[in-house]
Parts: sequence; structure tokens; C-alpha cells
Amino acid sequence: MRLWTGNPTATTQATGNNSTRLATTAFVIAEILSRFNNANLLGIPTIGSTPLLTDNSSAIANTNFVKSVFHRYSRIIESQASGTAGGSAVAGIQTRNLNTIVNNAGDVVSLTNNRFTLRSGTYRIVASSPALSVNSHRIFLWNVAASTRTLNGKPTYSSGANAVSPALLQGIFTVVGNTDFEIRHYCQTAVVTSGGLGVSAGDGTNEIYTEVEIWRID
Repeated sequence: MRLWTGNPTATTQATGNNSTRLATTAFVIAEILSRFNNANLLGIPTIGSTPLLTDNSSAIANTNFVKSVFHRYSRIIESQASGTAGGSAVAGIQTRNLNTIVNNAGDVVSLTNNRFTLRSGTYRIVASSPALSVNSHRIFLWNVAASTRTLNGKPTYSSGANAVSPALLQGIFTVVGNTDFEIRHYCQTAVVTSGGLGVSAGDGTNEIYTEVEIWRID
């Protein structure tokens, strides 16, 4: 047996050599790279369609799929024409209007009749809704099918003829199966004027009242 000492070198064999000759580090690297540079992966390979975000299999993922997985974000708002106020506030609980999906990267939500639907997963939510002169008020995330509060927002206070304050909500929650949610708003005192649930700016651009931002984080 020959004992190698120091830092011996040898001739680098041609890629594809399959014999008892010595393999240098250069040969090994070239051989590995050659396996990736086959006819199926030359150029910029594509696939015919993007897999569904719920796909958890050996299917090939394209860049669109990967981007959607890591950028699953939705923004939902109540949008009204310039000069249109948020509506009257009743004493008690009311469902806030939601009528526009502004962003929906990764197909996070669907929206119908002020209700947004989420699929199974874990989500982070940030929401806000204004109120005028209703005294104590708070918003909460309402699970329609279960008739329960999923998350409570912070209580806040709005008093005086021209006092508007936003009710805020944020948190993390998990959904099992397709589930409908609403943003509901408790107000201590009724305000019959049209600005009870938000005063318009009237600056020529759409008014925004309730706003909901959702990130899927699982």
C-alpha cells in the first residue's frame, strides 16, 4: 500500500470517467455540476401552471408560487365616495361595512356582504374603525358560524360634539376550515348623524373608514 503525504496532486479526469483512476477535487465538482446541466434544466425552465397555495406535495414550484407563499397579505376596506360619511351609530353592536379588497397577494381572502372568508391557517390581523361621540367603543373579530368573538380590540373613548377616535384591534388566530368573519363594533351611545361611524374628509378622494389588514403566517 502506498502512503500519501503532503499535498499530492493528480491529473483531472474527463467528466463522465467511470474507472479506478484517481478523482481530483476538480473532477468531483465538474461531475456534480454536469448532473445539473442536463437537457431538462438548460436555459430558464418553466412549468405550465402555478400550483395552488394549499399544495403540499412533490409538485414542482415556480417562482410565482414561492413569492405568493412568503407574501400572503390582504387589505380590505370600507370605501365610500368623497363626502360620504360612515353612517349612523346605534347604541350596542353593529357590523362594520367592508366593500373593497385593495390587496390580496396569495389569495388570502374572499369578500361578500361585509364578510371575509379565510381558509385553514394561522393569521395576523390589524384592524381599525372610527366613531364619533359614541363614548366608550370597541371593535372585535366575529366568527359568524360559531357566533363567538375570535379577538377583542382595545376599548377606547370618544365624547364631545366633534370627537372622533379609532377603535383598534390586532392579534394572531388560527382558522380550521373555510370560515366567515365580520368586524363588529360596540358603541355605548347612539349617534344618529351620518358621521357616527366616521366623518368624511371631502377632499375629492374616496373616504376610508373600516380597514382590515391580514397576513397568513403559517
